[in-house]
Amino acid sequence: MTHFLLMSEEMTPAAIANFVLKLETRFKRPIGPERNYSATEDFCCCPTDVIYLTSDTVDSGGESTSSKPLIGLLIQGGPEDIDHVLALLRKNVPVIVVGGQGKAAGLLAFAYRAAQETYGTDSYEQYVKTELLNRLSETFPDQFRDNSLSRNQYRDKILQCVTYATQGDSALLTLVEKNTNFELKDLSKVILTAVLTCEFTTGIIRDQEELQSNMQLIIDWIQPELAVTEIFEKYSIDKFEIDEDQFEQVLLRPGREKFVELFLDRGFLLHKYLNHRRLEMLFERCVDKDFFVSICVERVLGEKV
Repeated sequence: MTHFLLMSEEMTPAAIANFVLKLETRFKRPIGPERNYSATEDFCCCPTDVIYLTSDTVDSGGESTSSKPLIGLLIQGGPEDIDHVLALLRKNVPVIVVGGQGKAAGLLAFAYRAAQETYGTDSYEQYVKTELLNRLSETFPDQFRDNSLSRNQYRDKILQCVTYATQGDSALLTLVEKNTNFELKDLSKVILTAVLTCEFTTGIIRDQEELQSNMQLIIDWIQPELAVTEIFEKYSIDKFEIDEDQFEQVLLRPGREKFVELFLDRGFLLHKYLNHRRLEMLFERCVDKDFFVSICVERVLGEKV
């Protein structure tokens, strides 16, 4: 299993909202021997769509000890989802906002685009703040048209989201425009890119084991271009060494032929990996025998078949 998906709509009671966010953030903690966690964290938000990507590692006792990459996905949404996005960003959880469809996602997309163009200028302060108030009234008239206090509060929350998403070198917010060339089939790449980019810019990745875990996600989600941009181009051979088990996976699992070429170009020594037993096993289990023969036999061993 590569990920969990929690989807929710209009869950407004505060108790339910707090429980959902606590459940989400619990997925980030290591899963292993029972331990005590503080229950004093203050959550005040409501849920949005959240994708959980998992990449377990196992300790010597057989317990999974890795945390889980966690990412938020906002499509449309209501005012309560603005609260939720802000809570996730405060915890350094990356969020993908699918713009072009209005509602809360449209408001966040507008503010984020404006910040990228005019942040820190007088026009940003004057135009964006005023425009957000107008758009809040138009988008959610029942909640904000006749309630200036609440309208101002949610305008400030949107601006706080932008501040958290743009501070330093972090890449916590990814904006996807639905009315451009984006298609839902591209969502896997967008999700995985957001997770890996956030880990790189925030310094979460610390060792070879975590890089191997990320590579496993990339293999599972069949995103070979991300192996290049998010692993090979960012980390030296000393930092990341191709794992034999993962090389065996890309040989045997369907749709992963591009990984084989990438691993070989990266310097994976196939002649050291292959022996008589492995060669026979791979040939029996591989899905695309023509590909296996051309890569493993003809290219490496120099034997025509």
